[in-house]
Amino acid sequence: MHGLLLTSRPPLPYLPPPRLCASDESPFAGLVICTNTNICGKQNPTFTPGFGFASRAIECLRVLGPPGLVVNSGPCFIRCSSGVNAKLVLPEGQSAAKFNGCELRQGRPFYQLNSVDECVLWLQDNLALQPPADKLRAYAGYVDAIEILETRGDDSPARRASLALPLLDVAATYALASEPDSWPEPPAAQRRAWPGSVWEESFYGTKMWVQEAEAGAAAGADEGEGEGEGEGEGEGDDPERFAGGSASEAEQALAAASRSLGRSQRRAPKPTATGGDVRCSYGGAQVRGVVQGRAAGSRLTGRWEEADGGPGDLRLTLSSNGLRFDGMARIDGKRAEEFAWSGVRRAPPLLASGGTPEQRWHGAALSLRARAYVSLGRGAEALDDAAAAARRCPWLPEAWETLSDAALASGLPDVARMALEELLYLQPADAADQRGRSRWEARSSKSLALPNQRRTQAITLSKLRRKELGTQPAGSSPRRLALSREQQAALGHVFAPAVFDEAGRAVVVAGEAPGRAPAVALDMDNSAALDAQLDAIFVDSYEVDTGEERRGPAAP
Repeated sequence: MHGLLLTSRPPLPYLPPPRLCASDESPFAGLVICTNTNICGKQNPTFTPGFGFASRAIECLRVLGPPGLVVNSGPCFIRCSSGVNAKLVLPEGQSAAKFNGCELRQGRPFYQLNSVDECVLWLQDNLALQPPADKLRAYAGYVDAIEILETRGDDSPARRASLALPLLDVAATYALASEPDSWPEPPAAQRRAWPGSVWEESFYGTKMWVQEAEAGAAAGADEGEGEGEGEGEGEGDDPERFAGGSASEAEQALAAASRSLGRSQRRAPKPTATGGDVRCSYGGAQVRGVVQGRAAGSRLTGRWEEADGGPGDLRLTLSSNGLRFDGMARIDGKRAEEFAWSGVRRAPPLLASGGTPEQRWHGAALSLRARAYVSLGRGAEALDDAAAAARRCPWLPEAWETLSDAALASGLPDVARMALEELLYLQPADAADQRGRSRWEARSSKSLALPNQRRTQAITLSKLRRKELGTQPAGSSPRRLALSREQQAALGHVFAPAVFDEAGRAVVVAGEAPGRAPAVALDMDNSAALDAQLDAIFVDSYEVDTGEERRGPAAP
């Protein structure tokens, strides 16, 4: 177990309490940590000291370190057998700098970042900073709990959960006590806008980009990258593109990291106007289509045209959670014909990496305790922690995964379905080895299981939509948990604009004032046609035969 470090040195200044929002601190330095799978990033299922701590060291220094210290994954820097090594980088053009009285030097190597204690020593020795004692205790407990829960052995999950729970209590209590300055918007609210979105449309099974009209016209149909794509640096400027590589890439990795410190850091996306003129492009090698229209709230109306078909009118409507659209397209002419047109929203690249290090750690700690509660059959407490995790960090896949597990264990199929929709939006099977995880992890054996896990969860989601789960005869399914008012409110915060009754059934209230208009069942958002399309997208390499011939708008 990790202990608080006791030294004879004079007291070091403590880091200020965290602010759970985007930091305004400019980067003063970076630490590039080797994630090569020979030693530093090697799989370590027995948690033997000395290797395999790279991903935890990155998280540890991001969470416990000061604002302005950018910690990234990188290649091997030296042939070593001492565990995790790293190098310091400064903004481009600087060879030396001062921070808190400590001298920082470009390219200075560091070794043996093999534990939380050694990462804290690095902060003390090189930045003259000491994390607050309660925060350090909470983070060390969280890491120790992971070791207990994940070490392979013959003992049962319930026994491991019992051993880890006291440690997780410390971490989760700290997370719950750290109220943010402002809560992240619920996912549905983040997706209420048409401009900036990317879809998998149903006519041709191609991507459709929706942009503000002026931006779309300037970019052109071939260049529109849409929601989150192309916003940041290009692939050539990515400071982590050498992650997990060999020592021959070390100098390139350090140069890229130095350049990145001079650029503005990635922040949460700015709110997008929900209305206005928009331009959409869709199609592939065989067909190219353009839509010119106007977005007003959840509705998009306008005109579509293709090189060999159309033109015509269209009207599309967003679902309440912003993950789907449904509508009609019509061909002009005396014998006008209408076609159903639907789509499934695709997440921006690396959306599942969003949030501050503090938000992600709090979400992970609460998710871990929720998972322990599930193993112990304590469904109500599991649901509370999982909902708190998803509210604090809606970009964390583990939060939604745990919420779906807790809901299934509590006999709440509506909640489980909605949580799985969020999970598979953030991290579908065909992108599970890329989104929300460092690229170097895709080279490790551990990552190979994740896409298959997401495929299994996509099958579970399909069954929930068809109501094949949660409706079994008594005795064959978990006893349904009766939600308290506090639990109904917590789920309402996470899944807004949905509201929940005592039985965990979800409804969407029409209009802006909940309770002042008729409630519409959320199941209305889940048409059979969209289910088939979702299955085809979420389940990589599986063909879903709907029995219908796909038709494009150009077909007479």
